[in-house]
Amino acid sequence: MGKGGRFLERISNELYPHKFPGNDLGAICRENFEHLWLHFSSMHIGLFNVQTKSFWDLTNKVMALGLPVQRDMFPFLFKRANGELYFNYGRYLLRFEEKGNDYVVSVVHDFKDELLTTYYEDHMGNQYIGTKSALYVKQLTDARWKYVGLPEGTTVKAINKTPHKELLVATNKGLFIYDAAGRLKIHYNSYDYPKLINDYMYGVLLDDKDRIWVSHNKGVTQINPVTGEITTFNHEDGLQSNEFNTGAFYKSIDGELFFGGIRGVNGFYPKDFRKNPFNSKVIIRRMEVLDKPYESDTAISLLKRVELPYNQNTIAIEFVPLEYTNPLKNKVQYKLEGADEDWVEAGTFRMARYTNLHPGSYVFKVKASNNDDSWNTTPTTLEIVIRIPFWQSLWFRFLLLLLLLGIAYYFSTLYLDYKIRHEKLKLEKEQAVDQERARISSDMHDDLGSGLSTIRLLSEIAKRKIPDTSQTKEIERISETAGEMIDKMSEIIWAMNSSNDSLANLIAYMRSFAADFLEHAHISHQFFIPEAIPDIKLSGGTRRNIYLAVKESLHNVVKHAKATEVMIEVKMHKNMTIMIKDNGKGFDQEKVRLFGNGLKNIQKRMMAVGGNADITSNNGTIVFLDIPLN
Repeated sequence: MGKGGRFLERISNELYPHKFPGNDLGAICRENFEHLWLHFSSMHIGLFNVQTKSFWDLTNKVMALGLPVQRDMFPFLFKRANGELYFNYGRYLLRFEEKGNDYVVSVVHDFKDELLTTYYEDHMGNQYIGTKSALYVKQLTDARWKYVGLPEGTTVKAINKTPHKELLVATNKGLFIYDAAGRLKIHYNSYDYPKLINDYMYGVLLDDKDRIWVSHNKGVTQINPVTGEITTFNHEDGLQSNEFNTGAFYKSIDGELFFGGIRGVNGFYPKDFRKNPFNSKVIIRRMEVLDKPYESDTAISLLKRVELPYNQNTIAIEFVPLEYTNPLKNKVQYKLEGADEDWVEAGTFRMARYTNLHPGSYVFKVKASNNDDSWNTTPTTLEIVIRIPFWQSLWFRFLLLLLLLGIAYYFSTLYLDYKIRHEKLKLEKEQAVDQERARISSDMHDDLGSGLSTIRLLSEIAKRKIPDTSQTKEIERISETAGEMIDKMSEIIWAMNSSNDSLANLIAYMRSFAADFLEHAHISHQFFIPEAIPDIKLSGGTRRNIYLAVKESLHNVVKHAKATEVMIEVKMHKNMTIMIKDNGKGFDQEKVRLFGNGLKNIQKRMMAVGGNADITSNNGTIVFLDIPLN
């Protein structure tokens, strides 16, 4: 392979007969600039010259040791810091040492009744051997190998170690993590951790932020040991396939991770990964009653309530998640309250079907997640009413009450029809306003957004064409101003979009902004939100004022406070309170003008929503926002 993963050449016995002593290459290790060690599954080993394409077979030196014939199903190679090469032959750990222009082989240790699978040595010189049934450890200060038992049937596939001296053991039954004292700290497996969808692991690596990456039979999984978050990537994310291979993993010196599988190799930089911030909204596309399309003057996606006769109690509802970053990884859950006890995983099927529903009132709910498994907390709902058949009514059984019940039913129907028409008219008016807001925000995004992006692009192109950097300041200012206008326009579009008119959406938007803004400023932060967020609708102006007050507070932290930590806490009482606290230098309340008009703007925005802002300085700055929700 060449630079950038470009294919250069395939060298095999098929293309070059008798080039190698075996066909199944199990391990590769670099000896020097010109030579690579190759270890084949049939216990053939030697040096390959990448310049001359020649192979020096050293298998006869291993055979000269006179060892009993071994199964060598899991060949490995490990280049030690002292220049020795460790490799395996069945139950034996062997070593090659360079002597002049030759290599001498010797037995390091005989692990009786074992079959070696992998070897690892940390920078302190502590050694670890994995076998088909156990783990062995040899400390630098100890001459003996210590046996570490594993659950029956466990095969060690790969070993690694964290900077905190925690040992990572990837096996066919999950990932075992041992602390510095050798005690089992945690066992990651698909039973206890369902997001880890496969236990048969092949490789384990650490990225530059000490997050754990493991390859297995259903993709590659990232484990964050600090937060406990588990994220799995599969073929739909661009992997060569879902299945990977034993020993095929490597971390480059610049932090790039490589995992090899049955259809190629994937290389990536974990630092380039970004979480999808967009929630997936679901619309109800179609409804069938008795296997025929439901007829209505209003699109089913706009309806909130559907009434059906008792004999039309078999329904099917088709829904579509609207998030297109990676649609194949969108997940959908639905639930018919009154029929389902819990949420139903839809999988790739985008239709829910219910038969023989009893008369009554039901609420169909459907929600979706994006490709990063981030679920929309506000489901799409549709109320479905199955009317009671006439023979189950009391007036049918009691002839004397028939007239009274008929009259009552007649007038109640008239009143209900009036209410339905009234609510429908009100709903259509609200939807017309929402659609106009959506149209305006869409036009701003399409017209102004593309125009500003074009200005920014053209200014960048112009700047590159001017060789004298002293003459590009105005062009840089144009590019920066266009970028700022794009950001501000995005905030305006967010405020205008009626689908964002919820308290939960506002909190999610503030949380996303705080994470991105403070991360770029290299300031650690914590964002606390309540477990239950009330379903409250906020106008675009209210949302924008609250968001800009929080944004202004964080700008003050970055610009003036010289803080290293920020804590943001949202609480729900009768009012909503937002506290923003930093560990910076604070400010002199007598010289508050040092902050410009920022603090006055915060007060003004809180007054606009009927709230209040309290700003104090005590071991840092505390901004306390009190906002009424009624």
